[in-house]
Amino acid sequence: MATTRVQFAARQAAPVAGETFPEFKQAGSTITVQSCSFDATGTEAVQFVLPYVPAYGSGNVTVKILWYADTASSGDVVWGASLACLTPDTDTQDIETDAWATETTATDSHLGTTVQRLHVATVTASNLDSITTGDYLALRIRRKGADGSDTMSGDAQMTGVVMEWSDT
Repeated sequence: MATTRVQFAARQAAPVAGETFPEFKQAGSTITVQSCSFDATGTEAVQFVLPYVPAYGSGNVTVKILWYADTASSGDVVWGASLACLTPDTDTQDIETDAWATETTATDSHLGTTVQRLHVATVTASNLDSITTGDYLALRIRRKGADGSDTMSGDAQMTGVVMEWSDT
């Protein structure tokens, strides 16, 4: 069994219809870090598009969100991930009105001690929207700042996303 891995950098993020797009930030005194800046209140979202799903086999999709706190050194962040998949020449759904599968969330804790410490939040997406090899796939990532479990003050800076699944 092999794992298919797809990576997206923050600069590849696109707006999601009907959602607030986070501020884009470029910072760093030694290396340049590009990130999407998700507010601590409300909900903001981005989407990434994979125009062709390579070798999907079975099972859930693991979504790893790389992030850091802009100003906080403690607290929890609630991240959500959802998929929308369309199979070319098979699905009859209008691509512009396709719906997101039910969102899966995960809460990740800031590990403390250092502001701007890099973290990874793992969301196991089990609502797969009938994903198959060759699909057009859209992935929505949201910080759910208004969720009662999201206790981190300040912005969460998302630097990238990694998706993984089994190809068998």
